[in-house]
Amino acid sequence: MTFASNDFMPFFSNRFFTQYTSNKFLHLNDNAEATLVTEVALGVHSDLFCIQVGWEENKRSGQRQKLLKALRYIWSHPVIKPFGTPAPVQCPRCRGLRTWKTECHTRDSVVLRCKKGSNCFTQSFKRTPSAEFIREWTPGNEGLWMKKTEMVKPLQ
Repeated sequence: MTFASNDFMPFFSNRFFTQYTSNKFLHLNDNAEATLVTEVALGVHSDLFCIQVGWEENKRSGQRQKLLKALRYIWSHPVIKPFGTPAPVQCPRCRGLRTWKTECHTRDSVVLRCKKGSNCFTQSFKRTPSAEFIREWTPGNEGLWMKKTEMVKPLQ
């Protein structure tokens, strides 16, 4: 595992690693997703990369092959970090700080509008089709993790 933040602060990963270690050694669950569904502090701060080695059947030859896979876990919140993209702290038009409100929030898009006025500023965010929510998205859900496969490479 590794983190995507340029200025990573280990403090934000303490709770995640405590829970992950408990899941792995006490409950014999080595799945990072089981820990991430309740983790918010890490998500606000950084994405998580999990690098795995596993086996998969080759569709052409029918033989099993060893693969190196890199998964990126991205935290999404409709106002703070829509689909993993941090929302600007300041409205570019009125210069107000943290003035965003959610105008529209669906599984695939978020529209933020500045609270200062209807004509102030609107910003849209779209979900990357290759990023899937690890828990079912429902209206009103905030702070959900998404998973995206960044790399799959056969190993010899």
